[in-house]
Amino acid sequence: MGANDHQQIALAGSTMMSIVGLVLLIACVNLANLLLAQGARRQKEISLRAALGANRSRIVRQMLTESMMLALAGGAVGLAIAYAGRSILWSFRPPFIEQSGVDLSLDSHVLLFTLGVAILTGLIFGLVPAVKASRPDLMEILKAGGRGGTMGWRRDPLRSLLVIGEMALALIALVGAGLFLRSMQNAQKIDLGFESKNLLAMNFDLGALHYEEGRGEQFYRATIERIINSPGVASASIASNPPLGGGFARTVFPEGRDENSGYRGTLTTVNDITPNYFDTLRIPLVRGRTFTDSDRKETAVVAIASEAMVKQYWPNENALGKRFHFFGDPTLREIVGVVANSVVNEVGEAPQPIVFLPMAQDYVPAVTLQVRTTGAPESALSTTRAALQSMDPNLAITNVFTIEEILAQALWAPRMGGILLTLFGGLALILSAVGVYGVLSYSVNQQTREIGLRMAMGAQRGDVLLLILGQGLRLTVVGLGVGVLAALALMRVLVSLLFNVKAYDPYTYTAVIVLLTAVALIACYIPARRAMRVDPMVALRED
Repeated sequence: MGANDHQQIALAGSTMMSIVGLVLLIACVNLANLLLAQGARRQKEISLRAALGANRSRIVRQMLTESMMLALAGGAVGLAIAYAGRSILWSFRPPFIEQSGVDLSLDSHVLLFTLGVAILTGLIFGLVPAVKASRPDLMEILKAGGRGGTMGWRRDPLRSLLVIGEMALALIALVGAGLFLRSMQNAQKIDLGFESKNLLAMNFDLGALHYEEGRGEQFYRATIERIINSPGVASASIASNPPLGGGFARTVFPEGRDENSGYRGTLTTVNDITPNYFDTLRIPLVRGRTFTDSDRKETAVVAIASEAMVKQYWPNENALGKRFHFFGDPTLREIVGVVANSVVNEVGEAPQPIVFLPMAQDYVPAVTLQVRTTGAPESALSTTRAALQSMDPNLAITNVFTIEEILAQALWAPRMGGILLTLFGGLALILSAVGVYGVLSYSVNQQTREIGLRMAMGAQRGDVLLLILGQGLRLTVVGLGVGVLAALALMRVLVSLLFNVKAYDPYTYTAVIVLLTAVALIACYIPARRAMRVDPMVALRED
């Protein structure tokens, strides 16, 4: 596992923890909002307790106990789901992690961490509702006789702020999910420059067996011939660089420029290949010719350039016949062919300049055998490996893989991020809808007498509907505005995991805003419809 894999795992792990923290925060805000609403509903009860001598600390303890029980129950349910879902989570591990590579057992550390988080969230998000409920305005409550009056949403800014925060957090989660989904769609459409299907590779090093150059070249020719004649193989080639594996870079100087001319040169990836390399990988030839068996040390020194290399050194020119040399090597190499760009280091990169040299003119002992199969490459892995091993029993073969496995490994972090963000984004959407509905429902209950008074004075059912919807949508709009600003700042961190998607992708933001607005409308409509059915006479007689 290389440095890029470690970076992907670290960033994906940080993203996962951020997602979990985001959903936990939404759930806690939801809980605090509902506790505030429940506390408002119990104001008469608490006021009577206070009037009968219950001190403030006792009321706070009672309310905190209730919130702690909810938090601990939620933690227990979460542990049960985690225990049951470990195998599902493990099935999404990256290909380069072995079955026994990570321990997912629920040990004492996990249990203590879960207990600590449950207690902490219960205390933090239960404390404010408890303190608020413990100091009611006794005179106002008792004079109101529990009828609610106008003690509704607009007179409780804390609950309004929590609803705003909930909508903002849900937008952040859903924007992240949307960006990753669009990213994965784009990743599947990315042109690698070669055909990855039915392609496998394996590495070996003749230098470890002290092969001389002539013997090594003969070994390469014999190997390709034997592999091609193996069952299930369409073509084979040998190259110094594996697909998607980067390679050694050298400083290139076009003819007429050298180290003494002030021209600094540019690092360009070098890939030493056998003649049938482009046929095996199916990299298109744009112009000129590919290498043949006649390109040998005693013939003209040649090279093939990628389109990105041509653009780098000879823009708007015909590169065929152009010559160049490497730093420290005065040998001029002539461009005899130009091939299409292909991915050099990682999926989604900008086209990288690469120069191909014939293996017969630039021998390399450590190489990659690349084989195109007629069917599934997994079925040909064992036979190909056996055929290569039969060439020399002492040959060590390493990094046996199919290119589809390498692609899956390269796309694991973005795919995992997309799955998790979609899952938790949907959960955040549900929690937000429940929170808006719950708080607005309590608000309607508190405003029953006010609604009845309005309708008795001539207000129509449509007016009541607009009143309740307006209360919910005003907070929704503010929450979405805050969420957009926060998402624009936070999503820049995830840009390295995205393919051809900007952190401020307007389509994603628009879709999420429309979705959240629609969900908020539904959440507001249910209690608003109940408010429209209030009987004015019954509401005015309520105690």
